[in-house]
Amino acid sequence: MQWRQQRESLVTQHPRLADDWQFMEADRTDSREVAEYLRGRERASSNHVRFEALLLLRRGTDPWVVRTVQMRAVCDAGRLERVSSDQQWTAYPARPGTVERVAWICSEL
Repeated sequence: MQWRQQRESLVTQHPRLADDWQFMEADRTDSREVAEYLRGRERASSNHVRFEALLLLRRGTDPWVVRTVQMRAVCDAGRLERVSSDQQWTAYPARPGTVERVAWICSEL
């Protein structure tokens, strides 16, 4: 199943999945499936782009986990940050391709 179809199939359980999400990245391994989407990008400063991220995650045959996270791209550093539970910006784990994703997020505005 394509990621868009998977997201749309979860809309009944998670209505927030229906609104204006843009696909960013997906990965499948033998033990998990994960897809990331974003929406609501806005330039917060000359070096930061804020957005809402959506994570779809399933481990093995477990039910899908759907999570939204407030994030920002730090354009000149090529990194992503998320808002922590205490409302502070913290580093989002970097993976191969993070620098390119940040450049794409920052260049789209």
